Amino acid sequence: MATVEIVPNSGNAYGTAWAGTYQSVDEGSGAIDTSDFISTGVNGRKEFFDWTTDSAFSGASISQIEFFYHSKKTSSGAFIPQLYIGGTAYSGTTPTLTTSYATYSTVWTTNPADSAAWESTDINDIVAGFINSNPRGINLTFVATTWIIVTYTVAGYGNEVIGVASANIGSINGIATANISKVNGV
Repeated sequence: MATVEIVPNSGNAYGTAWAGTYQSVDEGSGAIDTSDFISTGVNGRKEFFDWTTDSAFSGASISQIEFFYHSKKTSSGAFIPQLYIGGTAYSGTTPTLTTSYATYSTVWTTNPADSAAWESTDINDIVAGFINSNPRGINLTFVATTWIIVTYTVAGYGNEVIGVASANIGSINGIATANISKVNGV
């Protein structure tokens, strides 16, 4: 299975109430920068993002999305990761934050809006973010970066070679497939 990483590319009108902007959290997994972040201490405050898209999974069979966030808290800060689909928010697993930055994630194997398999159009329209669940304003929640990993199988592939089911391939370059492991000590 292949994966692709997508990152925030703008704020979303569903919620942009935390301090900071999407540019503070759009580095992705390869360049985590804790010197810029989004934060809040206000209960119920939302911060949601639109995400980059990738043509790699267009028409692909998507097995899951995993929503990552590199986060920390002060004292008892907390948040709930959410997807916002068709006017409804769907909550992920609330991370048990610590006072040091760490990476947490939530996995969705199906689209929570319809309990069906993810489709590329679902990913292209995804809105994801956080709602603060901290009852006290003096305890802050921080997110330094966030990203989504989409796991997929390319359309037309799987157990096939150039469109031929592997069970129907009797030889490769004139060598019986049963003997391939004997070629050059493979």
